[in-house]
Order: sequence, then structure tokens, then C-alpha cells
Amino acid sequence: MASLSIKELIDLVGFVDPASGKTSVLGCQNAIAIVGQDEEGRAFVLDEYAERTSSDTLNLEVFRLNKMWLCKRFGVEASAQQYLYYEAILREANMRRERIQLIPIEQPTNQTKEWRITTTIQEWMHNGMLFVDRRCIGLKKQLEVYPNGQLCDLVDALASALRMLRSPFASRMRLSYDDRYDDDARWREKVRRDRRYEPFSR
Repeated sequence: MASLSIKELIDLVGFVDPASGKTSVLGCQNAIAIVGQDEEGRAFVLDEYAERTSSDTLNLEVFRLNKMWLCKRFGVEASAQQYLYYEAILREANMRRERIQLIPIEQPTNQTKEWRITTTIQEWMHNGMLFVDRRCIGLKKQLEVYPNGQLCDLVDALASALRMLRSPFASRMRLSYDDRYDDDARWREKVRRDRRYEPFSR
């Protein structure tokens, strides 16, 4: 993992993916991913959580990790019936007066889960912009076998957390002017110097 100081992070988010209350279903876990981003756009997975627990236990874990890492935003899976979990944890956060900014995240309906996860994580990994803390053992194991592994809850939470960050692949910086892309300059460089392209005259 690249050397990193928490002070270097300009953004820090969390994401929780509840298992829809199906704690008895094999291969279905509640999952949380904590991800930070530095000025260069690199993403660092700082912490993870994946257990088959009740919603109440999951809520406490969300509050604990948010307080530990001081997340600026905490995304909550809110697609379909999972929106009920978002409403529940929002009510509990207000009752407990937790300092947490919960954001409901609805996944695109025109994409399959596997395609969304794969394209998101591969873009960051293949460009050398994703780093995983060595303590995130569960996430590493799921990444190594995805999409053929039995579990993918942490990978799903990571993909959603990455989508909450600023994309380093769409730079907002103003591009410097390069006359090689000017039509007239390109004509002078490439065409007029080539004798095969002399001006035609009758």
C-alpha cells in the first residue's frame, strides 16, 4: 500500500450495504467499506466490516466507524426495499444525535450488479488508483475470487463507495492549448510538407 497520512486525504466516505435483513441466507452479509481519497485522486480502502448481524447491530457499527474515521458522507444502499433500512438508520441517527451525513444511494436499474461492480473497480485498479489496507483481509479475499466467489458484499460496498468519490479519470482542470490540434497548424505540419499534396491547379 502506498504511504499515506490521514491528513493527506481530501475526502473520506463510508458505504453500508445491508443484507436486507436476510441474516439466515447463506452468502449474504451486511457490509461496510471506508474509503479515502487524496489530492491526486487515489482511493485508499481504510476499513471494512462484513458480518451476518441484525440491523440494530449494523447501525451501531456504522456509527462507530463514522466516528472513528470522521467520514464526510456515509452512503446507504437504498434500492427497492433497502430504502426501508435507510429510513430506519436515519431515524436512529437522529434519536442518538449522531454527527453523520447519511446519503441514500440508489443503483442504476439499467445495469446488472456484476457489470456495475466490475467496471467500477477495474477502472480504478487498472489505472493504479486503488489501494487496500493490509488489514482489510475480507475485502482482499473477495477481490481475488470475484466474480466467482461465494461472497461479494464487501466488493459491492467498495464499488458503491468509489462512485461517491470524485472521478480522477474525468479531469476538471483546464486543458492547455496545443497547436498540434489546430486545423491550420496540422495542415502546415503534415500536408504542405508532403509533395504528394501540392495545391491543384488546372
